[in-house]
Amino acid sequence: NIYLGIYMRKNLKKIILLTALFLVSFVLYGKNVSIMILQNNGSDKITEASRVFENLVLNTLFDCGHIVTNEPISLIDDYDYVSEKGFDAAVDGFMDYFIEIEIEYDREKSSNPDAVLLENVKSVEYVIRNVRDGSIFYKSEKILPNLEMVSNQFVGFNKFTCEIADKINLKLNGK
Repeated sequence: NIYLGIYMRKNLKKIILLTALFLVSFVLYGKNVSIMILQNNGSDKITEASRVFENLVLNTLFDCGHIVTNEPISLIDDYDYVSEKGFDAAVDGFMDYFIEIEIEYDREKSSNPDAVLLENVKSVEYVIRNVRDGSIFYKSEKILPNLEMVSNQFVGFNKFTCEIADKINLKLNGK
């Protein structure tokens, strides 16, 4: 009887552990996401601000549990070609979603248009496409940066970017 009781307790612990792992696996499921940054500033070169923006979005989505990849940052002038190429790469990579993020910069008003400053960003909008059927899963409105009460433009840029990445994450999670 003693051996039977010890045997049952060991098995009960294993059953509880396996059940817990099984239930947690549903919660921890991340999406496979591919992003592409489109730079809209009238320039013919990719800016450091676009690189920082992309890096922050990638890191934020990864930290939220998604498997994230990216297409090269592109200029808005090449939109049709790079969008199709990026979507095809997402299909080939078995991604769940393809996200195009357009950053529109305002270079005319800036004293340093190539710097990573919030005041250089005019607006951001993004489109999340379902890779399975190509349909638009979500399309944002233009998101304007709030320049009020921003004492450090670099920190403001990072905060604004992370807020956008958080919005994308919420949409990917169905909220």
